[in-house]
Amino acid sequence: MIVVSDTSALSNLALVNHLWLLESIYQTVIIPEAVVSELKAASNQTISDILQLDWIQTQSLNNLQLANQLQQDRGLDAGEASAIALALVCQSPAVSAALRSRPRDLRSIQDGLLECQLI
Repeated sequence: MIVVSDTSALSNLALVNHLWLLESIYQTVIIPEAVVSELKAASNQTISDILQLDWIQTQSLNNLQLANQLQQDRGLDAGEASAIALALVCQSPAVSAALRSRPRDLRSIQDGLLECQLI
């Protein structure tokens, strides 16, 4: 199974040495380019090293308009918005702290787009 992740989920799991959980459950984690940028900018090497893992793959987001709308309308940062938009487009589950704290946001974001399972 494949899952789309934002920066928070990856970095928080890495910092407590439990990033392996995502690989054991999903085998492949997809991240948008905005998340790559956030991981590269991290001051903690443990977080930057996430990009070296072969089971973490970058995928371009073709629907930048949706990500921009999420940023403007929902107050999400670029990584969160891009991860949610990519999950919706790919019909993949999403790992996002933003969705965990605001599950109603996803229902209104979907607005007939695609269904996204939260984990």
